[in-house]
Amino acid sequence: MKKSVRVCFLSILLAMVMVFSFSCASIEANAYTSKYMSKTAKKNINKYVKSMKIVAQKNKSGKNKTYKIKKIKTKYVVLLFGRTGCSLTMNTLKTAEKLRKKGKSIKVVFLDVDRYDSGLYYLRKKYPKVITSLNYPYNNRHMWTLLRYAGYYRRNVTLPATFVLNKKHKIKYWSYSQDTYGLKAALK
Repeated sequence: MKKSVRVCFLSILLAMVMVFSFSCASIEANAYTSKYMSKTAKKNINKYVKSMKIVAQKNKSGKNKTYKIKKIKTKYVVLLFGRTGCSLTMNTLKTAEKLRKKGKSIKVVFLDVDRYDSGLYYLRKKYPKVITSLNYPYNNRHMWTLLRYAGYYRRNVTLPATFVLNKKHKIKYWSYSQDTYGLKAALK
């Protein structure tokens, strides 16, 4: 009797591992490019992105500046939703900035999703070319709206949530969690 219980338990455990592995692989495969999105989803997400306004942190004059995404004139815009205390977010930011320094036409917009973040000050010092925003309820709303339009319907997300826009400000790539290889491929 004990042996049959062990065999049954191991069978259930193996089945759970196989299901979990399959579901993670399919989610990740669909999360990397906009080509898997429906035409309606692409239309909605691109319309939303063009209407987005980002309130950036105080500049040298001491005033906040509002950016409209559609006014940023680079080949790519990287919208990076995350936290300064998150190593995955910082690695993704570092990768995007390395590519920009190598001559890629990229503008990185870091949208902090925390209410308060003392690390944002140091991030602006380290990466002065990055647009940084700590605009609590709005950055969260932007992130969740973009994720929903992209087809992500879970209740939580592993940060960072990354969206790459092309020069026409249309979604080229999106992901959640750290995906520096996908980011590099999207920014070719």
